[in-house]
Amino acid sequence: MNILRHFNFKGKNRLIKWLGLSTGLDRIVPWGKKSLIKVNNTELIGFDIFWNGGYENDIHWCLDNIINENSVCVDIGANIGVYTILLAEISKTVHAVEPNSNFRDLLNSNIRLNNFNNIKDYDSGISKNGGGKF
Repeated sequence: MNILRHFNFKGKNRLIKWLGLSTGLDRIVPWGKKSLIKVNNTELIGFDIFWNGGYENDIHWCLDNIINENSVCVDIGANIGVYTILLAEISKTVHAVEPNSNFRDLLNSNIRLNNFNNIKDYDSGISKNGGGKF
């Protein structure tokens, strides 16, 4: 299993699924500069982070070069906290909005896992029709 996590090759994702290695267990892996993230490796984002070591890596460069220690950030649709964690490492405050209870549980778990005190999470959704409590 560790060999597959450290090498990328064509067909890797299909091989992992064929071998039944995506078990649905929550896994904790390094994330960002100094943080950890708990992921479920059967879901799209968790699969990419656990097996391929990242998710939308091009965004990391943008965050590092635009956000600073005085920034106040909002992560709408925070999911499990992929960007919330990256933003919390480099900004003053992060407002994380996630209405889905399954994702929100992992988001809160990831906030606690890293002992972040600069994240405010909201059990809400945002829409153009004003359906949220944010």
